Amino acid sequence: EVANLDLDTSGRLVMWAIVWQSFLDSPWIGNGVGTSADLVETTIPGVSHPHCDYLMMLHDYGIVGFLLFTLGLGNLTHRLWKSWRATCGLDSTQTGIRLATLLFLIAIMLAMITDNCMSYTYLMAPLAIMIGISCRPQESLGD
Repeated sequence: EVANLDLDTSGRLVMWAIVWQSFLDSPWIGNGVGTSADLVETTIPGVSHPHCDYLMMLHDYGIVGFLLFTLGLGNLTHRLWKSWRATCGLDSTQTGIRLATLLFLIAIMLAMITDNCMSYTYLMAPLAIMIGISCRPQESLGD
């Protein structure tokens, strides 16, 4: 309940608290690949993911892995931003594709707060293709 408003977190707060406490056992290097999913599955029957990709990264790969992951995301976002800005004044057909890719990545990054988007192939495969198209050098676009 927040300011007399009931928020349904679907049990996520309990799940996140369990994963967070386990993360504190090995914060620097993590507990190992897939251990957050195993922990949630054994603690809360019927749930197989922690439903927060960032918390999952922290738990499984530790602060070191999480920092590398977030630096990679930040670098990719910056590169997509620069790629989009490079085509803005050129009346290029690539401008819309590059902006859509940037917005798609930002949307996925926001959704990763409360969901396990990294395990959804139907989201990640199109995003990867769009990123590959959008990060091509300007000279190879053929516009």
